[in-house]
Amino acid sequence: MFCCPPVAERQEPAAPTRSPPASPPLAPKARRRSPWQAIVATLREPAFALLFAASLLHFAFGDPTQAGLLLGLCLLSAAIAVALKMRDTAPHDQPGNDTEM
Repeated sequence: MFCCPPVAERQEPAAPTRSPPASPPLAPKARRRSPWQAIVATLREPAFALLFAASLLHFAFGDPTQAGLLLGLCLLSAAIAVALKMRDTAPHDQPGNDTEM
């Protein structure tokens, strides 16, 4: 017969001891914009300047009703832009924020 040396019982290797997991690094919280910073950033946008200039030209040379409507839409869009910039905690115009929608 075929003779083999006796096989020793297999033992499971001991599980390595692990240190408790370290907490993940947390990104610093972005500083909220002040209302003045949001207003100034909105006033510097080209779309706002174009709409505002169109309303001024309508006041000077056109129908005052249309000028008032344009100015109202200009102020409404500026108010929405300021509100969104105030709510936004990580402004999209800061470097390092490469998220695309």
